[in-house]
Amino acid sequence: MAETQRYYTIDELYGDTGYQTGNAIESPMGYATIDQLYGPAKEDEEEEEQPLFESSVPDDRKLKKQDLYNQSNINTIRNYMTRNKGVSYKKAEPEKLVEDFVDHMRWFNSNTVSTAGEVMFVTRGSDADKAAAGEAYKLYDKLGNVFVNDGVYGAVDGVKDYIFAASVDPSNWVGLLTGGLAKAGSLGVTKSSKALVKKAASEAAMRAAKSGATKQAANKAAEEAAKDLAVKLASEGVKGKSAEAALNLMRANAKKDIVMRAASSAAKEVGEKAAREGTRKAILTTTGIDAVIAGTQDVAIQDIYLTTDAQDKFSKSQTAMALALGGVGGGIQYAFGKFGPSSGLGTASEQMKLEKRIKAKQVDPLRQTLATKKIKEGYKSWAAKVADGKEIRGSNLLPEGLMSEILLGSGDRKGLVHEFKKDGYRVTKSTEIADFLTNVIREMPQDELQDISKMFREATGYHLGDMAEFRMSLADLIASHASGVGSELAVYSQSKKILDSGIVAGNDIINQALNRKEVRDTLEEGIGLTKLTPKPLAYMQNVWRRTLVSSTSTTAANVYGFAQFNLGQSVSDALSGGAWYAYGVMKGNTAKGREAKRVANVYKQIQAQKMRNLMDPFTTKEAYMDFLDQNKEVKDLLFETVGAGVERTANRYNIDPSSRSYKIIERYANGAMEITGVRAQDTFTKSQMFMTELDKHLRIKKDMKLEDVLRSGDLSSIDQDVVGLALDTTMKSVFSKDYTTDDQMLSSAARLVEDISNVPVIGSIMPFGRFFNNVIATTHQWGPTSLLPGAARLMKAQPEGKVQAVEALSRSAVGTTGLFLAAEFAAQQEERGDDYNIVDVGGGTRVDIKNAFPASEFLAMGRLFHEIVRSQNAGPDERGFYPQVTKEAFEDAIQQLGVGQFARDIQFGNDMYKLLDMFASEEGGPGLAAELYKRGGGYVAGFTRPLDTVNKAVGFITETDYVKDMRQAKGTEIFTLQSARYFDNIIEAFMGEVDGITGERLRVASREGDLYDPNPVATMFGIRVMPSQTGTEKAYSLANMKTFRQDSRSKVAQYDRIFNETMAAPLNRRLNSLMEDKRFIEGSNTYKRARIKDVLKDQKAVIKDAMDVMSSESYLAKMKYDTINKARDSAQYENAIRSMNDYFKKKGIEPKPIDDYTPRDLLQLQSIIEYFKYIEKGN
Repeated sequence: MAETQRYYTIDELYGDTGYQTGNAIESPMGYATIDQLYGPAKEDEEEEEQPLFESSVPDDRKLKKQDLYNQSNINTIRNYMTRNKGVSYKKAEPEKLVEDFVDHMRWFNSNTVSTAGEVMFVTRGSDADKAAAGEAYKLYDKLGNVFVNDGVYGAVDGVKDYIFAASVDPSNWVGLLTGGLAKAGSLGVTKSSKALVKKAASEAAMRAAKSGATKQAANKAAEEAAKDLAVKLASEGVKGKSAEAALNLMRANAKKDIVMRAASSAAKEVGEKAAREGTRKAILTTTGIDAVIAGTQDVAIQDIYLTTDAQDKFSKSQTAMALALGGVGGGIQYAFGKFGPSSGLGTASEQMKLEKRIKAKQVDPLRQTLATKKIKEGYKSWAAKVADGKEIRGSNLLPEGLMSEILLGSGDRKGLVHEFKKDGYRVTKSTEIADFLTNVIREMPQDELQDISKMFREATGYHLGDMAEFRMSLADLIASHASGVGSELAVYSQSKKILDSGIVAGNDIINQALNRKEVRDTLEEGIGLTKLTPKPLAYMQNVWRRTLVSSTSTTAANVYGFAQFNLGQSVSDALSGGAWYAYGVMKGNTAKGREAKRVANVYKQIQAQKMRNLMDPFTTKEAYMDFLDQNKEVKDLLFETVGAGVERTANRYNIDPSSRSYKIIERYANGAMEITGVRAQDTFTKSQMFMTELDKHLRIKKDMKLEDVLRSGDLSSIDQDVVGLALDTTMKSVFSKDYTTDDQMLSSAARLVEDISNVPVIGSIMPFGRFFNNVIATTHQWGPTSLLPGAARLMKAQPEGKVQAVEALSRSAVGTTGLFLAAEFAAQQEERGDDYNIVDVGGGTRVDIKNAFPASEFLAMGRLFHEIVRSQNAGPDERGFYPQVTKEAFEDAIQQLGVGQFARDIQFGNDMYKLLDMFASEEGGPGLAAELYKRGGGYVAGFTRPLDTVNKAVGFITETDYVKDMRQAKGTEIFTLQSARYFDNIIEAFMGEVDGITGERLRVASREGDLYDPNPVATMFGIRVMPSQTGTEKAYSLANMKTFRQDSRSKVAQYDRIFNETMAAPLNRRLNSLMEDKRFIEGSNTYKRARIKDVLKDQKAVIKDAMDVMSSESYLAKMKYDTINKARDSAQYENAIRSMNDYFKKKGIEPKPIDDYTPRDLLQLQSIIEYFKYIEKGN
């Protein structure tokens, strides 16, 4: 009998790795020894093998930064940074080590997000990690403050690090949010306190109105106003009774004006006093919250120090000091509050509202008189034409010719529309006659109204009031009347000019957008599925999309995207300003030259105003809301969507609003958007861009500041051209512009994309269709593809379109420059061993910006551009290998431009790729049934996305937030794992491990042990911090290869898990050795890829052999692999499975899935497969 030899466990093969392994079993066959399989084991890093060394940090003095370059201190820093930040620090130069270490420690001690990352490193790290951290903390604590290091430069650099770390700390923004609540808090939270303030303001207003000074001022103002009006009436030829009535009305208006302003001023003073008191209270609250956060952070830091033996005992005085310093933010807020709002829009907005209230209570006597005059003139002109046979009397409809004469005029005679627009009344082509005339009639004296109405009734059979019911827009009236008179097309042209007032671009933008919104509101258009989808199902898709974006990380991603666009817009505006100035210099002291220089100056001024608006966000937001309250159509467009073009509400689905289920669902969806900041972020970002762009175009077109216009209360200067252009840029800045309008190129394709997003279930593949359309458009508008079209547009542009043409060309130039810079950056990334989407933000911290569009797209395109240029220009390396353009660079660029941006959410970004696996048979990949479970679970999970932030926080605290291996799940467990992914940590916190929720932990070949988010707090704020880089990951990045491709991914998930887990350590060692080879480091990417593939091939062969000898679990998994992976797609396999099922039945055993087969069952299955193969050969 052959001598038996024992199987080896993983621990016996590799030493204590911490892996869960099976028990050793015995086999009748001989196997290679460990040394025969792997060769002598290479010693790990020396500090890992030795006992903890004594601290080299002196206790008797403070260190200067230069002392850190001592060899002993460098070793301490190197050991810590390598463990915490990655393998790159093993060979890093001392200067980089020290600078990154100091930067990291400053952030760790002053930024709560960085503190959270350090907590993860220490609590999840090994004992050796904790020891290294403890030594590093002791070393840093001995370092003197920033004012004793490296002179003035060192002090400035240190202060800069601390300030920047604090400024980007999300906890410090609590004060800003509280500032937004200060107004509500300042006037009292309770109804009784609000009533008291209101009563006090009312009494103050009454006293001011009744005062003698107010009456005297009112009388004086009345007489002065009457004198001014008399001159205007005389110039218009108005005399007698009509003139006297107008003068009396003007006197009354002037008195009311003075009285109302005095009362308003007094009431405002009372309100401001209450607000100041409440603001102090609100800031005290802010200070308290900030201080508590600072204290909590200090407790966490001290806990880390205690864990790593860097501190002996808890310091209450240190925490007290942190609490005190944490309140500094509130003090600064109070100090800034003393200076008042900086944007200048607050006072202007208040003035605009006051003017609106005053005008609402008054009738303009001059407009009243002119309205009467124009109606009479229009009637007389129409009657004369009737007499001449040019118009037909007695139609059963109100004569359109009569309305055209009154409203639009004819020849040199101006109509009512012209007079009212001149006087500030907002009239557009879409204004309905009914709405316009209702306001006109309200302004007319009763006696004149009766006379005119009588005259109308006798001539047409209609009262004047009947005209106010005529539902026709002015544009339709113009078109109708022009087509009727045929030869009088000049009337149409002239009237159109009156209505457009030079409006071209902006007006068309608004009209097109409104037209598409009206179509969407009625759900009248769409692909076949959209039309066929029942409205309740379409409503549920709407709710799903709204909850899917209700996450703090998505909110943060939207802010980052807007910030990038805003910065790009600033650079583009600066370039436009430079172009206009150069043109002005070229034209010299001519009218065109002076105008060009004025426009250039606007671009310079608007940057300062943009900063003022940014520093005063709440006032800017209030002015924005006040303006939109007076422009309902624009408000509807801006408020239609949030984030990446997701509808805010479900108004268009005809769901009964009184339904209890509807109310519950809406309360949940709306509450989720509010709590996660989605709506607040959307309003604030849009207000910043809209108010700035409105101001810019108003200055360019009218040479007027927005602040001055709002303060005057007269908004007539802000025409639709100005508003439309501001609206267009605003929607682009939040990537929500509607590209389905008829004026857009490829609008049909854009509609198809958006319609697919609205179809239930199918829409889960690309839930953010409008965002995808904006990605394509933004890439074109801000890239080289629009340079030539932009230049051609500028050459052809009419004078009124030059501004937009210059801006379009500037955007192209800025984006093209950005692409070249991205290519340069890609070369640096490749040299460091980072993928295109990895950015080093300082202190060794690496951040993944794959979902931070548009930067992510530019970096991906930059990497591709860099590889293309290098492949064309570089020669072979010393081994004769030419550099190549890698398939990974193409895939990344395409994914960023296309599939990867169908969904902005990181969880759904690659769903289009995953869908391709759907039709694989069950054991070969996910399989149809498995993919349906997965897809269904993912869809259900979307409704629970608002819980994600809390879930991450719980996982961070309870240490349950490990990455799960979905392939280990079977049947319905796949569904439960997917559907619970946004609240699984919460369940486990209360119930412990739960079947179908906890799942297996994922194993990969590029990293040992469990996978988890190294900084979940950062992830909550949309920042994905990368874990310390392993040797495998760096080697792959140097060759621009994807580490996931080295993982085993067969048809047996259990085999893959064991295989990857086993290969991680030896592969990491071999690739670390490879990176010490100068030929590898200096070789072309083609050479690097070839060397890595050779290493991977050899290592896989070794592990594959080892799978037979490591454990009973690995042996069984290898048997399944050999049986299933090789034969599953064959007809013999299917026949063998049926034979096995028949065998089980004969034995009285229920047929079982192959995952439950014993080694004996697998051996029998292999024998049957071989038998069927033998038969097929004709035997």
